[in-house]
Amino acid sequence: MGLKYREHWLNLIRPLFMKDADLSIVDLKEEYEVVVSWKLGTDPSRPSKRSKTIRIIVSEEAVEDYLKKSERQRENDDEKLVQFIKSNLENIDPNHDNPIHLPRPEAPPWIAGRDILNS
Repeated sequence: MGLKYREHWLNLIRPLFMKDADLSIVDLKEEYEVVVSWKLGTDPSRPSKRSKTIRIIVSEEAVEDYLKKSERQRENDDEKLVQFIKSNLENIDPNHDNPIHLPRPEAPPWIAGRDILNS
């Protein structure tokens, strides 16, 4: 997928998370994936404890559809993606009880496929 759209979606997604959240793009050939986590600030004994890792994936088919659409249709898909992420954020508990010596857990991936963007 073109760098232009990767950056576009990253900029679209970034404001939905905490100001200090770390967002990174996983370089996949056809899918688009952003990995997100942030400092929880809920455990005084672990001030740097991070949230569960969230993986947001836009499927290969959804990316292909997006690239074929008009600018107006892409704006509509952008709004659907934002609403999808907001809905998932409302329903996630980012806290976890993993001890410091274990990797932090991942939330189930949020997959935005054709069913989400073309609904």
